[in-house]
Amino acid sequence: MDIGNEPILLYNERCAICYRLARYASKITRGRIVVLGMFSERSRAYREEIIARVDSVEIYESMPWLIKKTKIYGGVSILPHIAVESIKALVKPGSHEFRDEKPNMCEPEVEGGGAVAKLRRWIALAKNTVVQLYSSVLTKRRVISLD
Repeated sequence: MDIGNEPILLYNERCAICYRLARYASKITRGRIVVLGMFSERSRAYREEIIARVDSVEIYESMPWLIKKTKIYGGVSILPHIAVESIKALVKPGSHEFRDEKPNMCEPEVEGGGAVAKLRRWIALAKNTVVQLYSSVLTKRRVISLD
């Protein structure tokens, strides 16, 4: 598994809420992290390495992962590193663009097109985002050494 100087964030590209969180992480770090879908072809080597080390596909799929030179961080462990990259981005932005397409899974379905329907959709989306963030990031923590 070849890791460059930039951290690599793996997220579930099949989930619209995970997509939003990954897009936000890319935005606040101003391209300092490489963002890859965890099931994409580009992330195959990273995926295989993490699954081999945690001995579970379910654990791999249940949280985002941040890969750095010496360690792999999962769940809530990624947040301090994203915060540090955000601060570094104030001085030196990166060159990576987040161009993945948004999936439709995990999106709340609301009928109608008026202002009330838009408000309901926004509330449902906010609720789903908080639930997903809690269940996939804030309640799980993994740190894997690459040494």
